[in-house]
Amino acid sequence: MSSSISEHLNATLDMLGYADSQGLVTSDPEVSEVSSRNYLWRDLRTKVGLDAAFFHDGVPLVGFTQANDAEGVLGLRKRLWNYGRVPLLIVSNAQGVDAYNATSNPITANGSTPDLMSGDRQRAIADELIDAFSRRSVEAGYFATQFSASYHGGDRVDQGLLTNLRYLRRTVAGRDPQTRSGVDALVGASLTASYLADCKVLDPEHMQELCGTDTLDDVLRQGKQTTLRLFGELAERFNGDVFGYLSEAVAPLDDSTFQAVASLLRGDHLPTGQGALWPYDFSILPPDLVSSVYEQLLEENQRRDAAYYTPRAIVDVV
Repeated sequence: MSSSISEHLNATLDMLGYADSQGLVTSDPEVSEVSSRNYLWRDLRTKVGLDAAFFHDGVPLVGFTQANDAEGVLGLRKRLWNYGRVPLLIVSNAQGVDAYNATSNPITANGSTPDLMSGDRQRAIADELIDAFSRRSVEAGYFATQFSASYHGGDRVDQGLLTNLRYLRRTVAGRDPQTRSGVDALVGASLTASYLADCKVLDPEHMQELCGTDTLDDVLRQGKQTTLRLFGELAERFNGDVFGYLSEAVAPLDDSTFQAVASLLRGDHLPTGQGALWPYDFSILPPDLVSSVYEQLLEENQRRDAAYYTPRAIVDVV
């Protein structure tokens, strides 16, 4: 067991049966370096901030954190939701032990936490929590059966983003090939710019220098002219054609389309217009999801160009 893990988390791992499992990965360098799941654990450790994770058949099923303050836990849960791969989060600290649905948004508009599936405020872990979230329960699938309602129809990051993208392309682009091409080009370039912004390459200072606006969201809200100004400046600084051909491609689009793309990137629910409490973090979203987005943008030409995304797991096997 890693010495960097607190006694509270150590005790939780032991009581739930994860402590001696080969599927457990912790912040101990010796554990993570010999693991075939190292690239996933590195993401979960550095991008999300987990203190430990349990893998079964190469899939991360449970994340563990020892964060003590509510703000730290909420921040970690937001990052884990953006990462979109781990269904269960267990928080263990001096205040107690809580288990969360990690694939749903961490908080609702009214401040409730519907993804809190179980909790215990006492130092000892309740029998109910042990039965529901022990390694035996998770590996055997009892956990998935018992809490299926919590995950059914949940707002997973991948479902939300891809559903909104399909809605945007269907309602805004319609069947007109030029409009559809313009929307796809705008979404693709905006995704790339979002990644640069979330990785702090495009910080507010650079944005002001390039187009006089602090954020990409503000740029898209202001419409076509401001967006083309930003993308034109980016085209001069980056090789390739991600930004360079946009002026011609987006010519059929009006300002409302740019504002709809801004809403997409914020994580709003486009069919209902319900706003999101926070936007996507494209520095954390897994490459598989971003690749699925680009595959959807290429769907009309997939057969002709053989442009299909190959999942990371299949690449690893090959």
